[in-house]
Amino acid sequence: AEDGIRDYKVTGVQTCALPILSEGTVLDGSTQRALTGSTNGSRPMIHIDGSPIVYQENSIIVAQNVAGLSVLAKNTVIKGLQITNFSFAAVTLWGPVAQNVNVIGCTLGTDSKGLTALPNGYGVFVFNGSANNVIGGADKGQGNLIAGNTGYGVVIQDEGSDNNLVIGNLVSTDITGMKPLPNEYNGIGIFLKAKNNTIGGAKPGMRNILSGNKGNMVLIGDRKSTRLNSSHLVISYAVFCLKKK
Repeated sequence: AEDGIRDYKVTGVQTCALPILSEGTVLDGSTQRALTGSTNGSRPMIHIDGSPIVYQENSIIVAQNVAGLSVLAKNTVIKGLQITNFSFAAVTLWGPVAQNVNVIGCTLGTDSKGLTALPNGYGVFVFNGSANNVIGGADKGQGNLIAGNTGYGVVIQDEGSDNNLVIGNLVSTDITGMKPLPNEYNGIGIFLKAKNNTIGGAKPGMRNILSGNKGNMVLIGDRKSTRLNSSHLVISYAVFCLKKK
């Protein structure tokens, strides 16, 4: 374990990702502190590491394209987890049944201290009609650190993936919010007919901080369908690519 972090790793040859989360699941890594005492401050103490996940094809072991946690159900909470080294994404919210999901207080793509990249493909990937979800939160400790990944930090895409809220997150920075820790492509992307999604909000705690992406900070496919609250969006070296339909 690293600085008191408990590492639960999948080992050996695997044929699938971790189990898909069902309706009403609350996966709360923050409760670990009550059992052992915190040796890592406010950072996650439970680590889900996808680096050992492989599958066998024609007697050749190759990397599996999998997500850390996949949600295909409503009213699910993912809280206080460190998720790294998954080839597709740390967290996927998949399909119209994945609604009212909260992803809060997680570290997605970095070490437990939030300083060094341990990349997933994407941080959070919302697609195929997943709606009414919240990535982050306005209160202290609810925002996610989404950095160091090889693709986007957050993607919301496809028709029906509507009314999602992205608030209070550090995207492509280290845990201090002062130094870049890039997602290799873009910070936040919303496109392919996803509508009525919101980045940021009216309260200071709802602002997202983005800095250091190697692509765009925010990429929006249809400017008319996304609310970007610039008064509480802190961006360094931003390049916006706003496209009409």
